Amino acid sequence: MSWPTVGDLLPRADEAWGIGDKLEGYVLNTEHADGGPKANYLSQALDIELADLAYLEAEIAEGARSQPITGVRGNEPYGVTCEVVMPIQGLRNHNDRVVDLLTIWELRDQSATPRLVTAYPDR
Repeated sequence: MSWPTVGDLLPRADEAWGIGDKLEGYVLNTEHADGGPKANYLSQALDIELADLAYLEAEIAEGARSQPITGVRGNEPYGVTCEVVMPIQGLRNHNDRVVDLLTIWELRDQSATPRLVTAYPDR
């Protein structure tokens, strides 16, 4: 499948969905078995916690619109997944720090809006 390609912007990124739900239930959830280590890292490295959900959601939405696709994989029968790496600035005492966050987006077909599958520090 030639669509989308590395270097392109995420198709229909301005309509991306699932960001807040994925952050709340997984990426910023310290109690989640898989998400907990991600949440702990974001807290320690950037001082971003569940209370900062709106901030991180806005940063990811902006990154989805402005950062190029860095990887594409087939995800049959669910279309493709696109990798987008975006810089995230820390908050409060860590506002001088920036960490690259790797995000994965599902695109079911060429007319689909992207859905956030996961996000984690790209260390």
